[in-house]
Amino acid sequence: PDAVPGLESRGAEPHISEENIVVGQLQKIGVSPTEVTKVIMSHLHQDHTGGIQFFPDAEIYVQKDEFSYAQFPNAFQAEIYDPGIFDLPDVKWNLLEGDQVIIPGLTVMLANGHTPGLQGLIIELPESGYYLLGADSVYLKENIENAHPPGNVWNTILAEYSIKRFKALQSLLDAQFFPGHDYDFYNNEVKLCEAYC
Repeated sequence: PDAVPGLESRGAEPHISEENIVVGQLQKIGVSPTEVTKVIMSHLHQDHTGGIQFFPDAEIYVQKDEFSYAQFPNAFQAEIYDPGIFDLPDVKWNLLEGDQVIIPGLTVMLANGHTPGLQGLIIELPESGYYLLGADSVYLKENIENAHPPGNVWNTILAEYSIKRFKALQSLLDAQFFPGHDYDFYNNEVKLCEAYC
């Protein structure tokens, strides 16, 4: 909810209600924010950072380069960072450098390009296998299928390299890939999988 004014000032029309903020989503599965001990941030753009304040007891994992850049971004990206949302006094930051296993079955992967320190996730589940969460390194399914970085990138070459790494992992691990902002993917393919997979 803290990100709404900034998003609206850029022309977005976010529809954020009590039900779909992180606290409301956790309540649906019977989890309190105080039970969460680790939060992994893909990056620190304002549409991804709102809600950190709901996890007072959690360690917040972010890439060191992302944290540094978010404090003093280049002028062309300054409006999509809002340090007021994430620069809170009691946040327990855990600054990472590159790929790292957080717990067995959960690995962060540096996937920079969209931002200097964007990270994705490699998840291994015992019964259903591997999942790759690309966050904003891949907005749409077509970005990974065609190896085209999304339009808003800090470094196009690194963004393309990150997509190539995800594609290689997808093939090696026989993993399902989840893009960051693909409405059709989440509205159609994921719901279809939930019904028939």
